[in-house]
Amino acid sequence: MEQQKLFEAIRQEDVVIFAGAGFSRYAGYPLGGKLAEILTGRLSEDEKLKVSVNAPLDYLSEEIVRIKRGSREMINSVLDDVFAAPAISTSDHDLLASIPHFRTIITTNYDALFENAFGDTATLIYKDTDLANWRQNGVNILKIHGDLADKSSIILTREDYARFYHKDYSSPFWATIIKAIATKTILFLGYGYEDPNVWAIFEHVYNHLGENRKRAYFVSPGASDEKIDFLQKRGIHYIKHTGESFLCALTEDIREHIFEDMRKKWLSPETFRKFTSNHQLSVSLQDKGDSYQVHSISGKNGEPMHGNMRFKFDPDGDIDQRFQKFFEDGQFDQLEFNKKELATFTLNIEGLKLFGEGDLAQVSFKKMPKIIPFDLVFSTEGFEMRNLTAQIYGGKKSVTFKTKLHTLNFQITIVNPDDQEPDARWSMEHDAIYRNVNEELEVHEFLKYFFLQKEATIYLTKETKISKQCPTYDKERVSNAETYLEYFKGLKEVERAFGVRFTDFYPIDQESVDDLNWILQVIRGQQFEKGESMEMSFGELPSETIDSLSLVKEYDKPLEFTVNSDLTMILHNQRLPIPGMHTEIPYPEVTNIEELRSGGKVLKVKSRTGTIYQKFMLKPFPSID
Repeated sequence: MEQQKLFEAIRQEDVVIFAGAGFSRYAGYPLGGKLAEILTGRLSEDEKLKVSVNAPLDYLSEEIVRIKRGSREMINSVLDDVFAAPAISTSDHDLLASIPHFRTIITTNYDALFENAFGDTATLIYKDTDLANWRQNGVNILKIHGDLADKSSIILTREDYARFYHKDYSSPFWATIIKAIATKTILFLGYGYEDPNVWAIFEHVYNHLGENRKRAYFVSPGASDEKIDFLQKRGIHYIKHTGESFLCALTEDIREHIFEDMRKKWLSPETFRKFTSNHQLSVSLQDKGDSYQVHSISGKNGEPMHGNMRFKFDPDGDIDQRFQKFFEDGQFDQLEFNKKELATFTLNIEGLKLFGEGDLAQVSFKKMPKIIPFDLVFSTEGFEMRNLTAQIYGGKKSVTFKTKLHTLNFQITIVNPDDQEPDARWSMEHDAIYRNVNEELEVHEFLKYFFLQKEATIYLTKETKISKQCPTYDKERVSNAETYLEYFKGLKEVERAFGVRFTDFYPIDQESVDDLNWILQVIRGQQFEKGESMEMSFGELPSETIDSLSLVKEYDKPLEFTVNSDLTMILHNQRLPIPGMHTEIPYPEVTNIEELRSGGKVLKVKSRTGTIYQKFMLKPFPSID
């Protein structure tokens, strides 16, 4: 019960570790008594007679300094030899460093195991001025007995303790420690609780807080009944564990709850990402206000993920058949189960519990295809499409090949029934909007050869290729493809003539076909029949001009003239201006000479052949200055 409460506090990033020498013992570093023996062993026989060799470490070291005439050189040498030596093992510290839920570690240890384990994420603090480097998103290691890199900071002798622990508690360093004790849950690891000075600090803080103080926990593999009773009277809960077994149990508990804790916003996104990254996952989150939701999960650095799921389902349903089909067929549609279909469901990824029973209202499975690049070639036709990609969905009994040939979505499924010849089933669908003319020319040329049953070659690499005859001959579809090819070839001709590009346009209809045919006739200089007569408005004409017009019918040559035009055609949202128009009237005759002589301003002309011809020009009639 108490262990679970502690785990929950850690998962909410509310715990400060207080680590003693016992937590470094497995690494080969001595406890206080053993360090005292090492110091004594460095003394001469005469010096041993001048000190209390069985005294506690602080008394012994105080006497050594005294007989050395105030010199700490021998003590410093021993500390360097003992704590700078390579560790036998760093497994517990490495395991602790893999748990990013701790922001503050207070320790009386001299060794550098914490700093080495946490690496760049750690900030070492052992004096007031170090607090300027405090990190909110890293781990801060407060070494209250100093650091070997600065021998003047080492707290070892009785005088050191007296000087250090009787400092003003309002100093920045002590204020930070007291705030941690007062506002956070405390976890004692490897601490024998024999240091009366440290205990005095907790007594001081806890007495002021009274019933409002936070919980504290003491982890040890074998505390005596007397010590457990001593701890309980002071509100400190005992948990029986070695440092290693505790951290292993804690890690497993975090793995079980990390995604649930994230959804409840028990921990920061930074802590969540660090922990999941330590388990080779890359997770994207969405902030929903009162909770976080997982948006996507992928393997770290693109690596595949591993996990397992467990669930039970209604035996009277068809889930087993749907599951079997999903894995046997090259199926790419989602396989979905609702909450009623699933009695229980749990999903673990890389050892982390993603969802537990009752967490989800629906479960969907979707296959991730294998993506391969390829080139498609109809060799005998001299046609190829390069730099294409395909999605391959594999199953035990069928494989589905999906690709996009520009605007054509194409898929083919190869079915391998038991003891039968493979069967190819294909389908295709065209996008609603054409992107450009060149792509559509390629698409419909592909369709033509596909339905002509031509042999296609798929090049996967320079050395690897697959050649197969297309599976279906369809005369009607061949004709349809050829019709579209002619249309898009016509659009290409319009693009060249008018200097435009047709992009993102809708499929063709009869109106666009008629418009295109008319424009192509204009481009190609084709004449159009205009009827047998026409009228043209002028100002009042001179009598000499009228006399000349009266003689037009005597000419064998046609009457021809070119004028500017303001005609503009619209085709697939492109404006196509036609600025010139040429008219030809074979065997012309002016039919209203007398009206013109009387001041008429409209010239009426007919062709004695019964037909007038016009053609449109893409360049305006040149003006005459």
